[in-house]
This record gives sequence, C-alpha cells and structure tokens, in this order.
Amino acid sequence: MGKYISGNCSEEEKQKIDQWINEDPEHARMINDLKAIWEERPDRQEWDAEEGWNEFLNNLEKQDHSHLRLVKEASRRSKESYRISENRKVRGRPRFFKYRVAAAAVLFLVLAFASLFIYDRYNHSDSAEEATLVMQEIVAEKGQRSQFKLNDGTKIWLNGGSTIKVSAEFNSDIRKVYLEGEAFFDVASDPKRPFIIEAGQSITQVLGTKFGLQAYPDEDIRLVVQEGKVAFGGVKEENTIEVASNKMALMSGKDEIDVKNVENLGLYIGWVEGRLIFKNTPFKEVLKRLNRWYGIKYNLVDSSLTERTITGEFRDEAVSEVLDLITLTMGIDYEKKDGHITFMDKEDE
Repeated sequence: MGKYISGNCSEEEKQKIDQWINEDPEHARMINDLKAIWEERPDRQEWDAEEGWNEFLNNLEKQDHSHLRLVKEASRRSKESYRISENRKVRGRPRFFKYRVAAAAVLFLVLAFASLFIYDRYNHSDSAEEATLVMQEIVAEKGQRSQFKLNDGTKIWLNGGSTIKVSAEFNSDIRKVYLEGEAFFDVASDPKRPFIIEAGQSITQVLGTKFGLQAYPDEDIRLVVQEGKVAFGGVKEENTIEVASNKMALMSGKDEIDVKNVENLGLYIGWVEGRLIFKNTPFKEVLKRLNRWYGIKYNLVDSSLTERTITGEFRDEAVSEVLDLITLTMGIDYEKKDGHITFMDKEDE
C-alpha cells in the first residue's frame, strides 16, 4: 500500500490495489486519506512498515480500555490479538490521526482493521498448496459493546462476553459466521448469497433483515426479529421454522422451539442503543446482564434474593447509579470489596 501511494509499486500490485479500491467507496476514502498524509509529509522517505506497526502496538498497550479484540486464527498458528479501539464504534478516524504515526502504512493497517476486512489468505511461499485459510475471531469482552461492519455491508453489534468467528470463505456463495454470546444483525440484502449464523445447536439463515440472537453457553438460544423474516432451527432441516418481525423464538437444549409475539422489542434488543430494560425480571437474570454490561463480579449473601423481580430502564448510567437504584427498589443493600460486589438483605447487615 505504501508503494502504491508513493508510486513505486509494480503493475501487478497496482492492479490489485485498484481492484480493491473499486470494491467499496470506503476503500477509496482510505486511499485519499493516505495520499493526503503522503503529500503533507515534509520528509518523504521509504516507509518501514514493521517498525511503524510495532510502534503502533506499543501505543495501544498504553491505553486503559478497548472494546473490540480481533484475533487472527489459522491452522497450526498461534493466535495474535490486536486491540483496535477505545470507542464503542470502531470507525473513528480522528482517534487514529491524533497519534501522528510516522509510517502512513501503519495508518492503512488501522483503517483496514476499522473496516474489518475479517477474511484473508496467508501465503508465505509461491506454492498455492501452502496457502492457509484464515478464520477471524472478533471478541467483545465483558463490560464492552462493539459495532462493526463486514465487507458485504452487514452491520453487527456485539454485546459483552460475546465472540463472532468469520470464515475466510465468507465472500463465497454462502456468507457464514459463528456466534457465541449475543449480537444484533443488520444483514445486507443479497438474494443470491444467504447469510447463515451457527450459534450453539441453532442455525439462523436470512437473505437480508434485522434481528437479535442470543446464544450464551448453558442458556436457551433466543432469536428476536425486528424486520423481515428469519429461518431458525436446529442442525436438522426438518426442525427449521420461519420467524417474522415482532416475534421471538426460544430454543431449549432439546431443540424444542417456542415462538411468541413480542410487545416490547426493547426488552431484548435495547442494549444496541445503550439501554438496559427490565420488566418483572428475576434478580438472577439481572445479575447476568449486569455482569456482561459492566463486567462486575458479584456475590449473594442470601440466595433467595435471586427470585425477586425488577422493573426499570437505564440508559448509559454509571454502574454505581444502576446499583443504587436497583438495590433501593428491591430493599436490599450492597458493598464493594476487592473488586467484588456483595448483595445482601438489609436484615443481614
């Protein structure tokens, strides 16, 4: 990329870059940004991409938070983790510009990750037989929520404690991803290429629609459709059903699917907009969601507290405010110690 901007690439390299630019208007924007940086540099010199990349990684290590982790995973290869951005949305160009990175090639790598070209091929020799397909894994740690876009235009919101894996063959006849945790999908329409999600024992297939899917380990799998229709079922095709908008499907461990109407979608997908909504929600479920939302660790002095219910809505409040309101509503108390939050009935104090 650096050679392309400086006019020193071969004709073959130029053709590859030109093809890449034509695939997406966002790519052209990136090229224009790089050209502008190159033209403004007073000391144009050959870029040392390796040195610049190492410097960039060192800068990221100094940051306190990150909301997305991209793990490159290839067969017979160790995993390498790259922490991308401190922001919830991973597309913040000004965030990267402030570092004034010495090598513009590094900026290209950052912007490329920001657009999440999460499929690639590694080929470390001239032999095609040694090329290794790569599966990329995107991770949102507990206490984090992230938004990103695949190169087909599909937008994905990833909730805390969740992982999505994308095959290197994502751009083939079938767009396929693997989910563990919770995500909201705004799938780009493509009638010729279905979008398929494998999550636990479930398979979800769409052509283009909006829906939320939750598939945390040891929990029922839940699908909530906001727009369009979704084919949802188990690994056996005969168990597949069609779920329309404003409906929810629950799959138990026995592949039994129960479909019901949803009056308030915000209860299930409000987290995408930064809202925590509870309606007669058992405290044990509230604690799970607080753990994923804020990354809190908790203890219960009295296990009977788990069956008490809560109704309320919170929007981007600090964890202390949420805890104060919840405990006040329930008539209980809490204390923080050694990174844990202990909940107790006021009578137990």
